[in-house]
Amino acid sequence: MAANIWNSLAGYVIINIEGAYLERLINHITNSGIEIWSLKRQGGSIRLSVGIGGFYRLRTIAREYPCRIRILEKHGLTVALCHMGRRYVMAFGWIAALGVLLIASRFVWIIDIEGCSAVEEAGVQRVLAAKGVSPGARRGSLDTAAIADAVMASDGRIAWAGAQLTGVVLQVSVKEAQEGTHIYTQGEPCSIFASQSGVITSITALSGHPKVNVGDAVQAGDELISGSLGSGIFTEARGTVTAEVLHRYAYCAPWEQELLLPTGAKQKGMWIELKGKTILPCIPPYDKYQTGETVRHTFTSVLPITMCSAEYMELKEGRGLASATKLMEITRAGAEAQMYEQLPPEATIISKTTDFSTDDTGMTCTIQLIAEQNIAVIGEILPDVQQQ
Repeated sequence: MAANIWNSLAGYVIINIEGAYLERLINHITNSGIEIWSLKRQGGSIRLSVGIGGFYRLRTIAREYPCRIRILEKHGLTVALCHMGRRYVMAFGWIAALGVLLIASRFVWIIDIEGCSAVEEAGVQRVLAAKGVSPGARRGSLDTAAIADAVMASDGRIAWAGAQLTGVVLQVSVKEAQEGTHIYTQGEPCSIFASQSGVITSITALSGHPKVNVGDAVQAGDELISGSLGSGIFTEARGTVTAEVLHRYAYCAPWEQELLLPTGAKQKGMWIELKGKTILPCIPPYDKYQTGETVRHTFTSVLPITMCSAEYMELKEGRGLASATKLMEITRAGAEAQMYEQLPPEATIISKTTDFSTDDTGMTCTIQLIAEQNIAVIGEILPDVQQQ
């Protein structure tokens, strides 16, 4: 890979060697330490690639053999610069632009802050400025972990903050705490508990003592990673815990619904099409309607014109008994709306089933799914543990 990059910069040529004893010539060239590649035999000739420096050495060796060398193509940065001839200003411009890009890539030019709602973005910018983080700061001088800690410590409403460098962009992410949630400062003793019941699929304890293993079934409120290390020593429990969690969403709708019902009024409408495109549309006679079967008559004597007609039937909103198909659409939409509103966005759905049941009052759609999600939530160390 490095050799290919060097050859592209230094330049190389694709040549054709024609003559006798070509195998001996190739062996002589390789034994002389000249790098050649992409060899291809074509009848009584050989086509290959060689660097600019190697080409002149190769030509000297080839004089000892009855052959003829012809250059087919030239490639590389040096070749391009040579083609510029006396256009030194253009060549200097390209070199200067490349140098500016290389220098600019060592600095941060864009600071992107995301996740701010209750917390003002201007406040986060002031914290960054106090840490010396601003457009033009050197990438090598930035400590992303220290930046994240400073942002998190600047406001009690920030539950978590992170910083990441991507090219010339510094991405600062903020996650605000939910209202009424106790905010733990870094280093404060705490434990991690299960926010929901489920079966543990992975547990990574960065600090603290794990209380469960993969495959264990836990209930909401169970301690997952304890901040108590024993002998009266407490720490800040940190880590991630994922589990398969069962979710159930149900939506019921009565048979009687607000529907668009036919009034009995009907009126025929007509429109004209040319090659399948409507050129003279029909203005519907009602605000809300449904159409019957379309009748088409095509005339091809002059132009492929089609006369179309259909019956328009007026609809008005009113209460009526919905069909089973219509009620399935309504209840499914209601259950899925609950699912999208309540299911954590980072959860991964593993399995999903949808069932419908009916009775005299209406229909119920029930969605049951198993999702893998993070169930870790920070809480106070259990009082009885602290006293031991």
